[in-house]
Amino acid sequence: MHVTHEDDLTAEALFRSGDDAAGSEAIISAIRDIINADMAMLETDPEEVMISQRAEARLRAALSRLTGSDDTPPTVLEALVLEALDPLLRDWLERNLGPLVERLVEAEIRRIMADGVGAKQLEADDAVV
Repeated sequence: MHVTHEDDLTAEALFRSGDDAAGSEAIISAIRDIINADMAMLETDPEEVMISQRAEARLRAALSRLTGSDDTPPTVLEALVLEALDPLLRDWLERNLGPLVERLVEAEIRRIMADGVGAKQLEADDAVV
């Protein structure tokens, strides 16, 4: 399920309206929808996954702890922490995502090129034999 910006505004409006239970539930529901969409992407072809299984397990555990694995709504403190983390995470992503993606793409291109060179060498060796 894709969470729209409109969903974010609704959750934020509920939270700010003073209806902590409804606002908190809407926020957690939106976070769970995002996590479920992200986890669905992780369950694709293993060749396309860019993180190790160990890193994925750690990510799942951390996200589960953060959002609560059961249907218990978060406390006001948890909701405030999630709200405070949002700008920090956005800032970190703005500063680090570009270089991180660039580094990963370069490494993948090098790996593909090395595999291609290795395959050409094998073809050349087979032609000689």
